[in-house]
Amino acid sequence: MNKKIILFAGIILFSCIKKETREKPPWLLERDQMIGFLIDLHLAEAKLVKLGIKKDSTEKLFKAMEQRLFDKHEISDSIYFKSYNYYLEDIKEMKEIYVAVVDSLNVREQLLKQSKTKK
Repeated sequence: MNKKIILFAGIILFSCIKKETREKPPWLLERDQMIGFLIDLHLAEAKLVKLGIKKDSTEKLFKAMEQRLFDKHEISDSIYFKSYNYYLEDIKEMKEIYVAVVDSLNVREQLLKQSKTKK
């Protein structure tokens, strides 16, 4: 009886440790597409914050800007949100995506600062 319990516990433990590889769905945005969209999305948010307008007006403007970004990147909002949730299920992959986004935004900020100091 004890051997069966130990064997059963071992099987459960092994199944928990085993990492499953997820198959990428056909609708999934590629990492580069996701990174490009997120960069543009965060830049749009920053522009709205800089305007200093009321929250309800900001929300309306953001929805319009977001739709323009979907059009620019030729993706639908549902595909973006499904892809975002897919990547969110793998924290390591989502972290890598955001590292690339932040790095790109930092480079843009540095280039902007350099161009202002040259003037």
